[in-house]
Amino acid sequence: MKKIRKPIQIAALRFEKPSAIAGEPGSIETEVVALCDDGSIWTILGNDNEWVPLPPIPQDQLREDWLAAVGEELVSGFLVQRNAISGILEEYRQELRLAFNSHESAKDAAKAVNAKLQAHR
Repeated sequence: MKKIRKPIQIAALRFEKPSAIAGEPGSIETEVVALCDDGSIWTILGNDNEWVPLPPIPQDQLREDWLAAVGEELVSGFLVQRNAISGILEEYRQELRLAFNSHESAKDAAKAVNAKLQAHR
């Protein structure tokens, strides 16, 4: 049997939408956002639009797994000492966060970090 998605929390936002015609008043629009029991978040604007899913919220474990993969790439592909990995990941935390959020592969992120490490030697 197919599980039915159910909203567990709903928020409504009202705002003024400017008129497309100069000098005419805008309209009041309503956007509804719903958090569902399957973890998805949906939004709808106005009464006659369709519900649209918002992108999933990243999970910390995914980032931790990705960082571990970056560390493994540094050790195996660039011969960085394993005991130096945690310090390197901390030092390049901001760049790695941006790379993760940009969906860059762990291999490409390790390559970029290695290039910076080599430039500092």
